Amino acid sequence: MKYLVRDKIFAIGDDYWIEDENGRHAFLVDGKALRLRDTLELKDRDGRVLVTLREKFFSLRDAMTIERDEQPLATVRRKRLSLLRNHYRVTLVDGTELDVSGRILD
Repeated sequence: MKYLVRDKIFAIGDDYWIEDENGRHAFLVDGKALRLRDTLELKDRDGRVLVTLREKFFSLRDAMTIERDEQPLATVRRKRLSLLRNHYRVTLVDGTELDVSGRILD
């Protein structure tokens, strides 16, 4: 299954839908403003929170923690900088590492 995430350059609020490969809404990303850290909640179509993503505003390394029921599942770190691609390393709680990349122009 493939999902499409469209990041808006100019948007009021941080709420947006992730679509499946057929263009249907699959998940809602709900941004929480006015907090000491950047917080996003990934919700299903019925509004149930599936996971919470937290990023500290002032950190030395660009890292985000993924949590479910306030228990950490993974840490996401920016791997390398590129003009047309974003690369990330995801480290799961069990030590498994995944590489994730995306193209800005797609």
